[in-house]
Amino acid sequence: TIQTLVSDIEEVLTKGAEIPKDKINKFGKSLASLIAKRLQPEEKKPFTLRMSNIGNPCLRRLWYDKYKPEGQEKLSASTKFKFLFGDLIEEIILFIAEVSGHEVKDRQKKRKVAGIHGSSDVTIDGHLVDVKSASSYSFKKFQKGLTIEEDAFGYRAQLKGYHTDAQKDDNVSDKDAA
Repeated sequence: TIQTLVSDIEEVLTKGAEIPKDKINKFGKSLASLIAKRLQPEEKKPFTLRMSNIGNPCLRRLWYDKYKPEGQEKLSASTKFKFLFGDLIEEIILFIAEVSGHEVKDRQKKRKVAGIHGSSDVTIDGHLVDVKSASSYSFKKFQKGLTIEEDAFGYRAQLKGYHTDAQKDDNVSDKDAA
């Protein structure tokens, strides 16, 4: 069940697990694809409101993203690496979750609410899950429950959008939480 997810992942990490070769190969291809995608040159896309930016508390930034995109700062190599590293962490966690016996479905499932698009991370054991990696300092606010005041990136609004769309999703059995 979702309640044992963390302890089951910890058990695989401490005791190990037998992993079928096909799962290993699938994981390797997934990692290679993810890295290749992140290393592609950035293509300029017109601004669209997405679930990942609807909760951004800085409305001015959204305005500039839409109306003055040429003024945007380029992401530094270290920031791009941080995003790649977060993606890799997500892949590893989901792989170990699956190896530990949990049902992992609907990775990066397309979602839509009121015309706003997004992609939820995954459904695990019938629960909508958004995977986050963070420093130990930043992780404290997730452990105690991320409040609106501490949510500088709009994660709560993003997850609420995914959760709203998931109400009609048969793979999500827990309709009350995400």
